[in-house]
Amino acid sequence: MCIKKNKSKNTVLSKTPKISDYTMEIFGNDERHKLEETQVERDLGIQLSDDLKWHTQAITAANKANSVLGMLKRTIVYWNEDICKQLYVTYVRPHLEYAASAWNPYRIGDEKRIENIQRRATKLAPSLKRLSYKERLEKLGLTTLKKRRERGDTIQYYKIAKGLNKVEYVAPNRAAPALNSIGPAANIRGYAHRLERQAVKDCAQREFFFSNRMVPVWNSLPEHIVNAKNTNDFKNLLDKFDKEKG
Repeated sequence: MCIKKNKSKNTVLSKTPKISDYTMEIFGNDERHKLEETQVERDLGIQLSDDLKWHTQAITAANKANSVLGMLKRTIVYWNEDICKQLYVTYVRPHLEYAASAWNPYRIGDEKRIENIQRRATKLAPSLKRLSYKERLEKLGLTTLKKRRERGDTIQYYKIAKGLNKVEYVAPNRAAPALNSIGPAANIRGYAHRLERQAVKDCAQREFFFSNRMVPVWNSLPEHIVNAKNTNDFKNLLDKFDKEKG
């Protein structure tokens, strides 16, 4: 049903509008609008490509962060460890991690492109320039971006497993088959929380999807961490476990 106005400015309802009526109302003429084909489209700040790969998004995120980092480098005269960390965490890192749970970079080239921005940022303080990347991170109290993405995935799955977040998967995660066997050897391969990773062939996009990529990290956690009472306890135990593991 379409609403039109006649010369007397009264509203008239038409039950069978033509296509041209809609195009006239939207575009102001009788010509149809032809949609153009694109390989990359932006949606909510994320670059979506037609092949569902994240190379373009990785480049975009790295360029934005690099631009801000360059601006800070030209603006700030005196750098020390505290200033370096505060400015990087506040103004640069958010560009590298915006919606990273959705576009998690899994290709080595994309991972390096993102990580190199943090490498540069940790060298801004003169006292850190001669240290290795690992030593610079320890001095600043930071971790690699890949480790932060894994941590975010693990915390998110904890919320899903405990029912704090409701997600309806078409193919939900299943317990590892070895744990479902009967007999004394039922639990020799790990704790009861271990999950089965889906076998994917010739589809990296599906292989590194959230429900699949977090399985190895989740299976590596001790049982007392998985059975934490609440989210804050889980985060604290997870951070302590990662620190001890190195």
